[in-house]
Amino acid sequence: MKPPKGKVVDHISGNKLDNTRANLRNITQGQNIRNKAKCFGSTSIYKGVYYDEKRHRWEAHICFNNRNLFLGRFDSEVEAACAYDRAAVGAFGEFARLNFPEEWPAKRIREVHAQWLRQQARQKRKARAATAKARTRTKAPARKAPKKAAARAKRVTKRASRRGRASLPRK
Repeated sequence: MKPPKGKVVDHISGNKLDNTRANLRNITQGQNIRNKAKCFGSTSIYKGVYYDEKRHRWEAHICFNNRNLFLGRFDSEVEAACAYDRAAVGAFGEFARLNFPEEWPAKRIREVHAQWLRQQARQKRKARAATAKARTRTKAPARKAPKKAAARAKRVTKRASRRGRASLPRK
């Protein structure tokens, strides 16, 4: 199966030895990276879960848009894995590699992913509105500042001229 330009062949199940047509799909390289298996040598058996020895708790992280997002600290490894699954489904949709795939039917994955995309769009709109509002607040009135500066400069020159006269020696 030769993929079109800009696409790669992905094994849906993650098993590279299963080359049946039902297990193959054409996707972009970015989508293929999201479907990556967990790292070997990790402290957890689950993807996106790490043990924090300092706090003696399990942490969940996910990498999205080249940023490592902290999902929280949990008492059990399974809770952290569930938190990772929820975030992965939201961020990556059908391309997410899940710790518990049997708990995520295709319909539920589509619903959660759509909800997550709506939430991200809302957050972007709020951030843009906040920055626009901050920009308008920081602008000072342009007319008042020069008048004040000119008046202050006049006062300073008057004082200097008075002092200059007073310091001249009297005859």
